[in-house]
Amino acid sequence: MPSGETHIVSYVHFLAASIQPAKNAIETLRISFSAYQIEIDGHGLRELLLTLQDLAVKWIRTAPERHRGVIDCDSGVISDIRITDMADER
Repeated sequence: MPSGETHIVSYVHFLAASIQPAKNAIETLRISFSAYQIEIDGHGLRELLLTLQDLAVKWIRTAPERHRGVIDCDSGVISDIRITDMADER
């Protein structure tokens, strides 16, 4: 995380994932776990969604700001990650 935080979430708690269509060229991938909701903004996130379906994602991080403009448009790029503790939402 840009803040320096590190989170480890077990696949045992994975519930669902979906992509919202791009708004202003930004897609949002929502990943639900039993205790956390993760929202990932970026583009080209379908491959990440399919990899998550196979339970094969090892790690996720944002692309450094200085590299976002030079990465191939066909590549997936993550610009922001938000994690919400579901206990805070109740």
